[in-house]
Amino acid sequence: MTIYYLQSVCMPPVLPVLQKLFPDKFDVEINVSELKLNEDLPTFTSQNTQSLGELFAGFLDYFANFNFEYCVISVRTGVIIPKNFLPRDILESENGKFSQWKYILIEEPFDLSNTARSVFDHFIFNQIVKVFKQSAAKIAQTKSYESLFAEEFYKPSWNNFDFSKNSRRDGYSSDEF
Repeated sequence: MTIYYLQSVCMPPVLPVLQKLFPDKFDVEINVSELKLNEDLPTFTSQNTQSLGELFAGFLDYFANFNFEYCVISVRTGVIIPKNFLPRDILESENGKFSQWKYILIEEPFDLSNTARSVFDHFIFNQIVKVFKQSAAKIAQTKSYESLFAEEFYKPSWNNFDFSKNSRRDGYSSDEF
């Protein structure tokens, strides 16, 4: 998420899209183990003059309002890919019950899997989005990054969640994990 934001959302970009600059070196068809990690690449110099704080506030605001349901973040292309553009076989698993393409969708640049596949629980996903929204609002309100370190941002509201199988959108009970 951070790489994508620094590549494509903040302007001018802080990071390049390597697959666009060097398509022969960072081709999706090349096995990751065959990448030449010690090879010198031309230096990229960003023209972005935003402070780290401004970049951070922009990051929080962007993902507080991001459409996670329909969008796939692609670091490989530096653009958002509509979820419905993904091949159907990628979106569904063999047994049809579990897919790695659940709530936060970030395309891994080389094997095209979802790097955020560990976020498969709707409650955890909602907690992540809630923290993005609360953090962006708190910074906008207080103009202070220190306000984010208040204890309230780190306490998930577990007591407000029903862990029974019938209440979960993913069809699993909490004891199946």
